[in-house]
Amino acid sequence: MGIGKRLRELREREGLTQEELGKIINQKKSNISKYENGKLQPSLETIESLLGFFGVSPNYFFNYTPHAEHNEKNKTAYFKPINQIPEEKRKLIEKLLEFNDNDYKKIEAIAEVFIQIDRSKNEQAAAMGS
Repeated sequence: MGIGKRLRELREREGLTQEELGKIINQKKSNISKYENGKLQPSLETIESLLGFFGVSPNYFFNYTPHAEHNEKNKTAYFKPINQIPEEKRKLIEKLLEFNDNDYKKIEAIAEVFIQIDRSKNEQAAAMGS
């Protein structure tokens, strides 16, 4: 089994489309298709993203071992299968992917303000409950 077939197997196991996987690892849907069909080899950076997302060893991904050495603990902490994210949050993530780097910095600053406000409210509620 080549890495293209392995990639398809892993993607389908997670219940993802090529487009969804592409968004998660910052690749075009067409590239995911080309990887799976053996028409394009993923870069080292892309391979690292795939290994982290799927939580598999390089040995398994490159077919050196026949059995998955899959371990949920191996998954990169910030990766969560997109099909497990609520629809409204997925839509927000998709919108965020459309912004440029300067916009991200502004959005990040705004998000941090909301997080701080939420923490303050939680701390106040906890203090009143004591």
